[in-house]
Amino acid sequence: VSAAAGLGGNASETAAPPSSQNWNWLRIAAMLVVAVGLSLTAWYFVGGDKTQAIQQLALVAGDDTLMDTLPDGTVVTLNAGASLSYPAKFELAQREVKLEGEAFFDVARNVKQPFVIHAGTADVRVLGTSFNVRSTDEEVTVVVATGKVELSAPEDKRVAAVILEPGHAGNYQASSGTLQKTVDADRNLLFWKDRRLVYRSRALTDVAKELEALFDVNIQLDAATHGKCMLNTEF
Repeated sequence: VSAAAGLGGNASETAAPPSSQNWNWLRIAAMLVVAVGLSLTAWYFVGGDKTQAIQQLALVAGDDTLMDTLPDGTVVTLNAGASLSYPAKFELAQREVKLEGEAFFDVARNVKQPFVIHAGTADVRVLGTSFNVRSTDEEVTVVVATGKVELSAPEDKRVAAVILEPGHAGNYQASSGTLQKTVDADRNLLFWKDRRLVYRSRALTDVAKELEALFDVNIQLDAATHGKCMLNTEF
């Protein structure tokens, strides 16, 4: 406007108002923006993939054990140094959690929504039971207290899953890709949780080795007698 005035034109000019055709295009654009926004909102809440939106929580045990209850009522006890990640709400077809270290699970029963633990290189699947899982980079060991548990290897290993019942133990070795089931599990594998040791006709030399590992001590036995001693006791 000022340039026009300097050249001898009118001192002031006003822009022409938008035509009715331009207003129509603006209205259409605004309606499209609103429609897209509503569609995205409906997709998220009704039919969208919610896996990315589910909030993830974590339990981390320090130098001592840690017990807590998950959103579905499952009670989990973590051994020292273990960690568990899980969703704030179990809204998917399976209740999936990820374990690092060792933990004891008392899973709330729900036949419509299986409970799956991703532990190291293996998966543990249950409907409702209690069991112990110990996971490392090399192996995964499961000991069942009640109910039934399925222990499976990664799909690419093509190893048949094993079904474990009370008193059974299952072990998966990552290096060899093998699954093994033991019918008579070592009761002392749960010592970290129940602080109970049970020995039935166990050689004293074996007991000494186990106690050394559990308590980080050195035990010396009389060489003349310890080879003949069998132990039957509970601590």
